[in-house]
Amino acid sequence: MARPSSGLTGEEQKQIRGLLNDIELRGGIFVFKDYHKSKLLDRLLGQRPQLYGLPHSQIKQTWQQRT
Repeated sequence: MARPSSGLTGEEQKQIRGLLNDIELRGGIFVFKDYHKSKLLDRLLGQRPQLYGLPHSQIKQTWQQRT
């Protein structure tokens, strides 16, 4: 069975590792447990708009689709 990241480029894998690192640095997913699932991703990605994009931007939509 192929790994989920096998179709990703090296840069995409690096970006995903960065997102996982950001989640861990903020205390893990448990910290965000009180957010409704539709707000959880906005809360996570909104912390670093320079990396994950501004609301309604193409890069933000790409991150939303990835997760």
